Amino acid sequence: MLQVVHLSDLHLFLPTASLQRAIQDLQNKLQQSWAAKIPGIRSLTHTYSYAFQTAQRELPNSLRRAIPDEPTVLAITGDIAALPYDSAQDIDNEYYSYVCSLVVASRAKLLLTLLGNHDWDLAGSTPFQATKFETNLKITSMPRPEYFPGSNVTVIFFVIPTTNNIFPAVGDVKSTTIGFLKRSFEEGRKGQLKFNDGKVFTEGEYRAAFKVVLMHHFPLPHSAYGGRISWLQYCDLRLRNRSELLRTCQDEIDTFMFGHSHEPCVNQRNGFIMVDAGSTLATDSAYAPRDAEFQMIQLHDTDKVNVLSYRWDRTLARFDITSNAPFRRSKARRWWLVPKP
Repeated sequence: MLQVVHLSDLHLFLPTASLQRAIQDLQNKLQQSWAAKIPGIRSLTHTYSYAFQTAQRELPNSLRRAIPDEPTVLAITGDIAALPYDSAQDIDNEYYSYVCSLVVASRAKLLLTLLGNHDWDLAGSTPFQATKFETNLKITSMPRPEYFPGSNVTVIFFVIPTTNNIFPAVGDVKSTTIGFLKRSFEEGRKGQLKFNDGKVFTEGEYRAAFKVVLMHHFPLPHSAYGGRISWLQYCDLRLRNRSELLRTCQDEIDTFMFGHSHEPCVNQRNGFIMVDAGSTLATDSAYAPRDAEFQMIQLHDTDKVNVLSYRWDRTLARFDITSNAPFRRSKARRWWLVPKP
């Protein structure tokens, strides 16, 4: 078995004086923006989320308890920081060190990270550019393909950007990224898909691989969240060209992994397995988050997948398993969620 541990929206935070000034500057700019002038959306521009410190401290322990000693990939799909105004030194000393502790706790052999909207400032720059996240993980190098070989299944990851600005919070998959995906799929079918380490997948290797898109914004419709996200919130957070992305990936991609919504969701949609971590640590109050979550995607083979969800338990002050969603691939090569007996 191979497993992918999925985290998103950590919203790590250091309450320094300079950061407080940056928050005030951001708030002033948002108040002057078009969104602040629209009734009903005004409140959205004033909401900030930060890592709940008790959950932040406990997460490595919960990973150690939950993750079996099997080949593991750790994927973090954006919003590592609460706001994009920390110094490079603080990001290295605090955030990079913390993420490394999660790698150790999960015994991951590969760490994949990308940037969310909270990791970019209003000018389209990111402090992560000058940190170990860039030096060691190439966090700003998107889109890019990655792979992880397992004994029974190999996974190909397509890491794609959906934003380069904290606000507005909507996302887009740019035409250049759509073009990258189309070229990658064509190269894979021809046995020409090449990775940064020089590895080239044969046609057979590509077709046999389990293929994942890692991204920050959610490619789901409003209805997928069952009323847990209001229509105004959805409009403020949505991926604007999600339909184009799904059409491009049809019959090529098995799973999408993402966050941004702060509402975890695991389901089947259009033949894809959709895995939304919501937010693993963030809260917008002094209280424990009601649905902080991480997931473990277990790949038994290319036709059998289980997604285990671990949610923050306020009473026990730890992450505990709350659901196990089994997915199977149909003869038409589409994924479906096995109904509960």
